[in-house]
Amino acid sequence: MKAAKGLKTTEQFNSMISVYCKHGLIDKASKLFREIKADGCKPNAITFRHLALGCLKAGLVEEAIKTLELGMSSTMSDGVRNSTPWLETTLSIIEAFAENGDVGNVEKLFEELTKAKYARHTFVYNTLIKAYVKAKIYDSNLLKRMILGGARPDAETYSLMKLAEQFRT
Repeated sequence: MKAAKGLKTTEQFNSMISVYCKHGLIDKASKLFREIKADGCKPNAITFRHLALGCLKAGLVEEAIKTLELGMSSTMSDGVRNSTPWLETTLSIIEAFAENGDVGNVEKLFEELTKAKYARHTFVYNTLIKAYVKAKIYDSNLLKRMILGGARPDAETYSLMKLAEQFRT
């Protein structure tokens, strides 16, 4: 694969894996992942996140969680954590978990975004609130948490909170 595609760095492999995973082609992505080490490159946190997203797109939730845990156990530089691919992939994974109403996994990943200082963005909190709505859980502290976290609620935030209110007990 390396000679045919010209892949020489982890970033190049990650780009290819990303494309496969975004389209749910997890078999092709897995094959390419196996080639990373064979070609002398080292997978990083972004690699594992792309694979986890691919697993979610293919409906392999348990496999996605295991893959995420593998990526979380590896050391991650600030350069990786502060990169656009890391943010985009993490947010895509959160959106997939949110769509399933999986608040537990959304909260875990949200904590990572908070540590990386991305939680101050409104769109990140809106994704968190969507998870609560999909799970039919009302948390009256979400809006307060958002504001105290440094994000400004927008029209989507208020709309989501209005939807969440129907699950108030």
